[in-house]
Amino acid sequence: MRDVLFAPLRSYELLAGLAIVAAGALLVMRSGNESDVAPSHAELVLRHVLESVLSVRPRFKEFLVGYPAMMLVPALVPAHRRAVGWLLALGAGVGIGDIVDTFSHLHTPLLVSALRVFNGLWIGVVIGTILIWLYRRLFR
Repeated sequence: MRDVLFAPLRSYELLAGLAIVAAGALLVMRSGNESDVAPSHAELVLRHVLESVLSVRPRFKEFLVGYPAMMLVPALVPAHRRAVGWLLALGAGVGIGDIVDTFSHLHTPLLVSALRVFNGLWIGVVIGTILIWLYRRLFR
């Protein structure tokens, strides 16, 4: 423990830690029904497109973060898994938390919530498959 506490801090570790804290703060600020941070124009357009095509749009954290992270962890080589697996596990946890949040809205019919999760699943699997393909092409 002493070696860990007194080890020198590298610049990239500090920057990575700050980025993770900033992402967590943004995640908290964007959570809930009354958010202090408004969605960007691009996000609003994407939401509209997803609602038009799917009728029930999935949650972004679920299909952009959660499912792809769950798929990417086992695809990593052991050295990469040790380096970034914990970060992907956090992302997977965020996605699972979003699924739980989907079913916690009592005013939403259960079928709508199930359809939202299903849509998030298949879109997330497509994104995860693309990320695994890119990873294997880059780190062969």
